[in-house]
Amino acid sequence: MNIPMIDTLCVTVDIRNYGYKDIDNKLAIDILSYLGPQKEEARIKTSENVNYKHLIEIGGQSFQLLQNGSLGYAYILHNDAYEIRIAQVRSKSEKNYPVYIKIKQDYLWAKGIQESWQIVKEWIIKHVGEIKATKVNRIDLCCHTDEMQLNESDIDTFEGRYQTDIIYRFKRQISDMVFGSRTTGKVMCRIYDKTLEVNQKKQKLWFFDVWKKKGLNANMVWNIEFEISREFLKEVKLDEIEEVLANLKTLWTYCTQSWLLKKNLDATRLTRCSTDVRWQVIQKAFDSFEGAKLVTREQQLDSSAMALIPGTIGHITSFAAKADITDINRVFEIIKSHGVRYLHSKESNYAQVIENKMALIAD
Repeated sequence: MNIPMIDTLCVTVDIRNYGYKDIDNKLAIDILSYLGPQKEEARIKTSENVNYKHLIEIGGQSFQLLQNGSLGYAYILHNDAYEIRIAQVRSKSEKNYPVYIKIKQDYLWAKGIQESWQIVKEWIIKHVGEIKATKVNRIDLCCHTDEMQLNESDIDTFEGRYQTDIIYRFKRQISDMVFGSRTTGKVMCRIYDKTLEVNQKKQKLWFFDVWKKKGLNANMVWNIEFEISREFLKEVKLDEIEEVLANLKTLWTYCTQSWLLKKNLDATRLTRCSTDVRWQVIQKAFDSFEGAKLVTREQQLDSSAMALIPGTIGHITSFAAKADITDINRVFEIIKSHGVRYLHSKESNYAQVIENKMALIAD
């Protein structure tokens, strides 16, 4: 069984009348006027406390505002669904748009591509300005499968347009193959043991629920993921996000039929070998892709919370052992007492910390 999905989506957005001195965009002026002092406050408070996180709310969406910017973007806003970067001024280069959006993996799997984009699109229109144009900067297309597990010798069964390949191993078993490079190429592919990754990191355990629901063997799921860059999309004349989403099947077909193929070693030259039947199935993964929701946010959050229990118990029992306390109730009393004092020393309290963390969790 296979599950196709968009794993990451990065889009730059042009805003009508953004940064033109002769034509005001009141929304852009207002949000920049608000973000400037907020960023300065974040800078000052972070210099006093490295653990400080500056939270802001705009239009019902809460974000952490970073004290620093990035190339071309003065303001960087984060929550668990999006990263949004906003430029202070319009770039002299017309190809550089003033807003950058990254939709994160968890949100894409929970909301689906259309709803994820629509939510942030409406936020931009309401708080930054009318969208004039969009360009997809990066899109990661993936396919989870339980029909293709690799071993080290499989590296010699692949052919394609990549220049480099790398093998990673875990406990002497192949765990990851990387074809191409994001620094030197326009497309890169990773094929890796997704079950192993989830079990190792103890994060995103909700993937097991998705795999079970879709009928995959959760003990042997691998992910085939193509990272497609802006340079490639430009070559094939795909700019607007709607254009890219309408051509996902074409992009996946190119990636799996031209850029990378897995062959049977049934001829003297690899180019003449037949295509592995399992790879032929992978090639059709996006034929009827709809980008639907595959897990609820509640499942994701519950799973993420439960994944913290082993580590939490480990810390608590280590504390108890070093403090020579065997009574679990006494341990929790002491942790609570010391925890309250610690938060007070940071000019905070339990309710405030929890409220701040909850604010960054998107619905």
